[in-house]
Amino acid sequence: MCAQSVVTNTGEARAIILLGEQGTLVPATLVVRATVGTRTTFEEPCPFDDSTRQHIRKVLVPLAKKLIGEAEKKANAWRLSFTLPSAANLYGEKIAIDGHSADLAIVLAMVSAGRGEPLAHDVASSGQIMDLSGRVGMVAGLAHKLALRDSTISIMLVPDWQNDTA
Repeated sequence: MCAQSVVTNTGEARAIILLGEQGTLVPATLVVRATVGTRTTFEEPCPFDDSTRQHIRKVLVPLAKKLIGEAEKKANAWRLSFTLPSAANLYGEKIAIDGHSADLAIVLAMVSAGRGEPLAHDVASSGQIMDLSGRVGMVAGLAHKLALRDSTISIMLVPDWQNDTA
């Protein structure tokens, strides 16, 4: 008998990221939600700086459109929101995320929203989308993320670190 994964809402994906200072980094699950919109926007508070937002617009959005294909022409832009667990924000401060660990989850959320197909709830990812071909590159702390991820995550989508050329 096979166990079935509980599905998330359509347009929802999870990324395993690291929070904290060097030496005290802890993995956290970032929930990414995407809905099809008329232009790509970021709901506040958004944990990403302007450079990362530009990367999302210039690389991740075109890649998601490409993956969705011609069948879903309406999926040209997305409203994106990001939620961290309450434990990640113990002092009520805005969390800023450095790096591109959430890239793969952002693309998965956009593709899920564009196709109207939910992802399994127990799937998470960590990986940087390198270019419009969709190549997934390494991110910092991958072994740490895999070892200490939330117990509700049974499937991790990660870069192929044995063949990484980034």
